[in-house]
Amino acid sequence: MGTTSSFFGGGGGQKYQMFISNGTFVPPNGSSEVFVICIGGGGSGGEGYHTSSTGNNGNTGGTSSFGSLASATGGTGGEANGGGNNANGGTGYNGGGDAGTGHNSAQGSPTSGGPGGMGFMGIGSGGHGGAGNTNGGYGTNRAGGGGGGSGNVATYSGTVTSNQTVTVGTGGSLSSGNNSHPCTGSHGAVIVYYT
Repeated sequence: MGTTSSFFGGGGGQKYQMFISNGTFVPPNGSSEVFVICIGGGGSGGEGYHTSSTGNNGNTGGTSSFGSLASATGGTGGEANGGGNNANGGTGYNGGGDAGTGHNSAQGSPTSGGPGGMGFMGIGSGGHGGAGNTNGGYGTNRAGGGGGGSGNVATYSGTVTSNQTVTVGTGGSLSSGNNSHPCTGSHGAVIVYYT
């Protein structure tokens, strides 16, 4: 828990509570004016093209919510690269970066994966896409996967008179068998400013 002097304007003494894991917001004295920011989890990066096969798409991040009053879905996972394609980044508050096309030569450098989307306030960012395989032979399009999208954002402003269940979305996980080392998405958060 922290304090902020000007979030609601004038008077000072307002407080905030930041949830980075599931919990419960208990309004002081049974009633509070609140401003809530929910940030969903970031999507994981897509896998790059490897061993002459298409890898796995990234996975969507989890949903963050404040009771039934506000809910923010997670960013979607980046697209896996099917070989020589421009793998699309995931969608969200900020979309993940696309990955470029691969190389058709054993001597060419593999294409890096796309960057993950930057999360709101740096929270719930998407995971970086996996790089293209470095061991492909001649004719293999060694292209990287798309980056995951960052978690979406939802807000609520009003009065709460009862305890509110807070759910924090986890970052998108990696599918089994990821050989090109994409990154997981970052966890989301719920921030409650209150008087």
